Amino acid sequence: MKVCPAIASSGFKLLVVAALLLGFVVALPGCGGCTGNNPTAAAKKKKADEEEATKKKKKKKAEKPKPNFEPIQVRMLPSNDPTLSDKTPRMYIKPGHWVALSATTKANNFDFPGDLVTYAEAKGTNPPQPLEIENTNSRLSVWRPASLPKGRTMPFETLLFVPKRPSVAGSVFSLRSELRGQRGGALQEPANNLANAMQQYEFVIVVLSSNPAAYTHLDKLNSVRMPEVEANPDQTLQYYYVLRPNCEKRVPLPSHSLALTTTAYIVWDDINPAVLTAEQQQALVDWIYWGGQLIVSGPGSLDKLKGTFLGPHLPAESAETVKLDESAFDEMNCVWSLVAEKKKSGLRTIKIGEDRPMVGVRFKKHVAAVDVMGTGGLVVERRVGGGRIVATAFPLTDVRIKQWKNFDGFFNSALLRRPSREFASHSQWATLDVHWAATGLRHMLLEPRLGSTLRYFTRDIGYLAEDPRAVTALEPGPVAPEIMPGMPGMAGGAAGMGGMGTGRLGYIPYEQHRPDTTGFHPPSEDWHFGGYIAAPQTGVAAWNDDGAASKAARQALTEAAGIEIPRADFVLKVLAIYLAILVPLNWMVFRVLGRVEWAWVAAPVIAVVGAVAVIRLAQLDIGFARSRTEIAVLEVQGGYDRAHLTRYTALYTSLSSSYELAFSEPNALALPFASPPEEVAQQQIAAINDVLFRRDRDTTLSGVKVQSNSTGMVHSEQMFPLEGMLTLIGDDQKGWTIKNTSSLTIRDAGLLRKTATGQVQTAYLAQLEPRTSSPLSFSPAPQVRVQIGPSEEKKFELRDAFWLPEWDQSPVLQAATKDAPEQRGQVRLTRLARLATERLSLLPGDVRLVGWTDELLAGIQISPHAPQNKTYTLVLAHLVRGKLPAATPDANVAEDFFEPPLDDDLLPDAIETETTQTDAPVPAGF
Repeated sequence: MKVCPAIASSGFKLLVVAALLLGFVVALPGCGGCTGNNPTAAAKKKKADEEEATKKKKKKKAEKPKPNFEPIQVRMLPSNDPTLSDKTPRMYIKPGHWVALSATTKANNFDFPGDLVTYAEAKGTNPPQPLEIENTNSRLSVWRPASLPKGRTMPFETLLFVPKRPSVAGSVFSLRSELRGQRGGALQEPANNLANAMQQYEFVIVVLSSNPAAYTHLDKLNSVRMPEVEANPDQTLQYYYVLRPNCEKRVPLPSHSLALTTTAYIVWDDINPAVLTAEQQQALVDWIYWGGQLIVSGPGSLDKLKGTFLGPHLPAESAETVKLDESAFDEMNCVWSLVAEKKKSGLRTIKIGEDRPMVGVRFKKHVAAVDVMGTGGLVVERRVGGGRIVATAFPLTDVRIKQWKNFDGFFNSALLRRPSREFASHSQWATLDVHWAATGLRHMLLEPRLGSTLRYFTRDIGYLAEDPRAVTALEPGPVAPEIMPGMPGMAGGAAGMGGMGTGRLGYIPYEQHRPDTTGFHPPSEDWHFGGYIAAPQTGVAAWNDDGAASKAARQALTEAAGIEIPRADFVLKVLAIYLAILVPLNWMVFRVLGRVEWAWVAAPVIAVVGAVAVIRLAQLDIGFARSRTEIAVLEVQGGYDRAHLTRYTALYTSLSSSYELAFSEPNALALPFASPPEEVAQQQIAAINDVLFRRDRDTTLSGVKVQSNSTGMVHSEQMFPLEGMLTLIGDDQKGWTIKNTSSLTIRDAGLLRKTATGQVQTAYLAQLEPRTSSPLSFSPAPQVRVQIGPSEEKKFELRDAFWLPEWDQSPVLQAATKDAPEQRGQVRLTRLARLATERLSLLPGDVRLVGWTDELLAGIQISPHAPQNKTYTLVLAHLVRGKLPAATPDANVAEDFFEPPLDDDLLPDAIETETTQTDAPVPAGF
């Protein structure tokens, strides 16, 4: 059927119109079926939105607001890392020492500019107060800036001084850290941390390793902790606490060498030196030069240290990588592998399989380095100042070294360089006893000087001769049988040197039945002693206001301190000049100008100017006078450009004043100088004074109060940049020359030298100018008669004199005599110089310089300023150190007397796993 075109066209148009109408209708609002916005759906959506909003409000309301600050987490530097079971690592501190701490916290709600305050807390005080410094009326708190950006966790390094207290060793200290706002007041709940006080003979070993877990075996060594030495098996004799921190991103070491005084050894194994800050690197080198010992585990460590801050001090460089088979250890096995006699187990040697050689290194030794005896060149050492660096050609973590049954003896004598030991068993009470094998050291097991070789002259020189604690014998007497380890005995009497005799029956703790040897010096020339004396409670390298150096300085300051009143001739001269200017000269000037009447106008002006000039010249202020007298000791290590500077500063004032001492060096430490025992009662009467030690751009000690017409004293120490060094060059054939590249002028420089044959020689320079060299002429020291034995025996012997006759002509070094009586204001360094020459031992090969300077050493500003300043500094330079004695193995093995506990790390499964992990791959080409 045909459709008319017209109809078709109109139909199409109708369809288009219908479609348009339909689209319009769909777009109209209110068509719920098409848009989904019908009343039912809209109501459901609105209800859901309201429920969601309600949930958010409830959730927000349930959430507690964050505290302004996170709790402060405090850890000791150095220390182990926090564990899951113990978020705060255990802290080991020693009374009388400065300790470095790291405090970490975060501000949650705002930026915070304030201070971190830390102190040892006195128990039972409300509000909490710092512990008083011994023999002073001062309480010390340490402050440092603590700027906290919102939301960022920030660590802050700070310092803490731990005051001495009677019978505090082994007790617990409470350390308090809190944030303070700039306007004062604590802003958060402070952190209270408990720290264990170490015994005087206990020290720390720090392991800096890329794999610290590989050194857990050190904890079980007898040289670290002696097990079962008492009736109570839980009691151990702890020589060292081994700390193994994670060193991937940062190293938890102090940036201050004087805060490393309880650290005896540092083990360095394959870490990147760049993770140490510049301050930590400098602190580590300072620590070594004053007696710290660094143990470098090969072979990879030497390559990483080449060209670094430790490079110039290392005993050797790596020449090439080698593989070490069992024959490489033949000499070590011969000398250090001992036979277990009672167990009949034969020689206990290092076992190296033929198919698995140990990767090691061939040394390129420094000219000053030597092989450690009995190691076949696999262990080398070098003296660095008073300290030592030792390096091994093999890794100390190789399982075959750890399996070695005599590793403990090797670690004790060859690596730690302590005396050899002898083991025994005495009774049912003590499973194991140990003493040093050398005759003069047999009863010095608890001797701090054998645990650490860190020494500072002003801290460790002992006591003055008149002090009852001074050395009175060369060797302690024998220990009575009733007080030998584990034997029932009686405490408190006079049996043996330890003072045991009559008293309470029963078992005596180990520390009590061993004699206290800190005040004794063995007859042998052992490099651990050298004339230094340990102190009870504090051991060695502790802050010491009570020792010989401090007391000698105090006596000299007492004699010299005060205001210097102008002499009569000075007053007459100034008066004559004043009258000449006021009368004739004044008249003549205006006579020439033709204005004589003006002379009357000028007279008052001249009078005022003259009065000011007189005051200035006399260094007196009308009605208010101050003076500063300072005696210092500058201890120098030959060939090193930094020195240990100890200042004893006396501040006199005619009116009460509060002083602030500012130090430019960030490593400076300062405290009020403790009073001698005879003045302690007076200190107790005075009001307690709070002093603040603050480390900021400058290091300051503030709040040092001095009463009117009296003298207050401050003791400060720092590492001092010499801007050069003192070096002795030459030999007996070519002659000797001393080179001074520092900025110091040293006067009355006397040199003492002990040859390899034991002869003492001396040389003298009236003045050693800065940046010059001077030839030396050594001659045998004169001999003097010295009384020996009791005075009634009248026995004398000739000994080498350690006092140069030229010093008796020096006004600063001569002793007060009838010809040179003591004068008020005259500073003498005689007592300190005699301590440095006669108390310190000269070992074969040692060369020492003693002199003085009156130059004002930079680095300290004292306010208010004192018009009068007198400073005298004793210069003590250890120019050359002699060679160390040969290391010797133990006399026997401990396992003959007790069965050591199993080491989980060395069980068969662990051995296989550890061998796979720790044995480095053999390089290609072997």
